[in-house]
Amino acid sequence: MLKKFTAKFLGRLIILLRNDVRFVMHNTNSREFAFNGTVPDLNWMQQQVIDTAYFKGCIFVSHVPPDNADFDKALEIPYASLLKNTGKTIFSSNGHNHNHRIGELYNDGITYINTSSPQNRIYALVTVYPYATDKKFDCVFVPF
Repeated sequence: MLKKFTAKFLGRLIILLRNDVRFVMHNTNSREFAFNGTVPDLNWMQQQVIDTAYFKGCIFVSHVPPDNADFDKALEIPYASLLKNTGKTIFSSNGHNHNHRIGELYNDGITYINTSSPQNRIYALVTVYPYATDKKFDCVFVPF
């Protein structure tokens, strides 16, 4: 059964697939809001993952990675902590840098996948294992 949850705020969408994986799509382009402390909206994000009994894992999807100059530096560590403290984060996916990269940014067990751009002709192929105990996902970067 496919369940969809749509927040009341423009541009925020939560999708829950068969009670397995929750996708939290959120805005991280702080520069567009003059680094006013509201983007990303950590309170809203926390509310989307508080009911952990209803999903096996969570994938966070945004545009700007937290270690980028366009991300509000005052929110960088609280953002990383939120992803860690969720306890069910599979990975965080973003773009913006126009290159591909995969790894932990904060030595906290959370993997950040930065996808490339169409100009670089590389995409990320990700396989998620919500029920596995030994690994959460595989990711390969594939040229096209």
